[in-house]
Amino acid sequence: MFKKTHLALVLMPFLAAGCTGPDLKPEPPLKTLSNAGSGGSALAINNHSDQLASGGWSGKLKVWNLPKGETQKIWQAHEESVAGIAYGRDDRFLVSAGYEGEIAVWLPDGKLIKRWPSGSPITAFVMTPDRNEVISGHKDGWVRHWRVRDNALLAERRVHKNPIRSLGVSPDGADIAVADDSAHLSLWQPKQDQLKAYNRAPSYSRSLAFSPDGKSLYGSGWFNVYRWNRADGKLDILPTDHRGIINSISFTPSGQLASISRQTDSSVLVLDPQSGQTLAAYEKHNLCGGKLAVSPDGCFLATNSDDASVRVWALENGCAMPKRELIGSR
Repeated sequence: MFKKTHLALVLMPFLAAGCTGPDLKPEPPLKTLSNAGSGGSALAINNHSDQLASGGWSGKLKVWNLPKGETQKIWQAHEESVAGIAYGRDDRFLVSAGYEGEIAVWLPDGKLIKRWPSGSPITAFVMTPDRNEVISGHKDGWVRHWRVRDNALLAERRVHKNPIRSLGVSPDGADIAVADDSAHLSLWQPKQDQLKAYNRAPSYSRSLAFSPDGKSLYGSGWFNVYRWNRADGKLDILPTDHRGIINSISFTPSGQLASISRQTDSSVLVLDPQSGQTLAAYEKHNLCGGKLAVSPDGCFLATNSDDASVRVWALENGCAMPKRELIGSR
């Protein structure tokens, strides 16, 4: 997790040289939103698919409307890098987490509703499927389960000894997948406080996502996607066309796996979750890829990057808005 003190200028020469990737005839974005802030450490699309929020190393949040891409608000949300963003039920609020260890709840216009300390630096963050609770993963290996309404701590456990790298929540909300930076992966059931270790992958996962049917858990690694059977933890390794570490993954409503990579690559690919084969390719960022988000209706795919931009595409599946209207709004 990058701190605010990381300077993009120091990293720029390395990133520019080392974060290109394979030429797979990528589709250009419908919108490129510039000046999105330093780096790309968090990204979210709201439930109505008409607003996009991005966070970076500086701790700022920036919000745009969709599909036009007009800036609606930018504000200093955290003292350190933004560790995660999520929209609540009915898009009435936005929750963010910072590396400094604070969780904050905002109105979509940037007005602060409340803020509370989580106990230690936050390195991973995710919202539960009911959009009423959030999970924070921490540098000291702890994982905490919070209710947003009254910021009540519902459960906590030190799942790993090493920093938590990524989190995933099953579609039924019962299981929380927890990966650390030493490639350990565990399944935690907060209500029963039960912990189950999964087979260890060759490298740690920067991002975790359960399949829509809840039967499999996917993780992102160097070049490959990891797939665990939720029931027994059996591991399969799926090769992909990524040429670096896959930094962020997310399922589309149609069941495909969207992905973005960094560190020797910046490709944006949609993958077959059974084989890892590339189904669609999108234009690479100028510098290393950051986070990725898919709108709940399957209309939009968005990515951010170290190049301080956010890019938005219209996906073919589930998009009710005519493509010509989107293109005309650029």
